[in-house]
Amino acid sequence: MKNIYRLPFFVLWLAVVGCGDGRVAVTGTVQFGDGTPLDRGIVFFENKALMASGKIQKDGTYLLIAGEEKGILPGDYQVSIGGLTGPTIIPSSEPGSMPTVIPPQPSPIDKKFFSPSTSGLTCKVKKSTIYDITVEPPH
Repeated sequence: MKNIYRLPFFVLWLAVVGCGDGRVAVTGTVQFGDGTPLDRGIVFFENKALMASGKIQKDGTYLLIAGEEKGILPGDYQVSIGGLTGPTIIPSSEPGSMPTVIPPQPSPIDKKFFSPSTSGLTCKVKKSTIYDITVEPPH
């Protein structure tokens, strides 16, 4: 019966320290050389065992998610950026109305960043990591 009183503290402890799956947070900012943030797109981290992605916010920041979980396992990753040229779909605020579709736009960054094999971006993740990315406009 004594242990039942410890249960709430154990649950709180798990919430604070995590379940021990080894994931660490990876965040950062994507910006141009002049400091202007890239305001859309997706950052991809991948290696032979895992692929994770993070949606780029309007201020250029991202947070990696692998599957349904925040964070990734430590390791060496190749990095790329995508999700820039497709159409943008804006849901309607009125029920039954059609969404607004904005046609594909030209990419604001050089196409070399689209592939992990050509981006030149790599990251060694050991513990929680801030990985800032500087991109270039198309050549």
